[in-house]
Amino acid sequence: MKVEIVARHCELDDALREKAESIVDRWPRYDSSASHARLAFDVQGSSHTVDAQVWRDRHEPVAAKGEGGDFRAALDEVDERIRRILRKDKQKRSKHQTEPADFPG
Repeated sequence: MKVEIVARHCELDDALREKAESIVDRWPRYDSSASHARLAFDVQGSSHTVDAQVWRDRHEPVAAKGEGGDFRAALDEVDERIRRILRKDKQKRSKHQTEPADFPG
């Protein structure tokens, strides 16, 4: 999966970039149509935020935001949210495709 990492109003060290890339690389496990992700790290005062957008083939993109006292906490929060969204959406699609038609008979 292609990963784009953006830092606004801050500097990111290599360890944090590697952690972010390793987290994003796991997202296709939850939805194989995920093709591109963008993470935006930002600092507003003492609040650290991570905005994530995931583009998927033939499906609507998904987005989530994580906040925390540091970037690692915000990254963990956004990871949980994106995984939950991808998992739920995939289950919804697969359930819809496998339900038998209910014909009166």
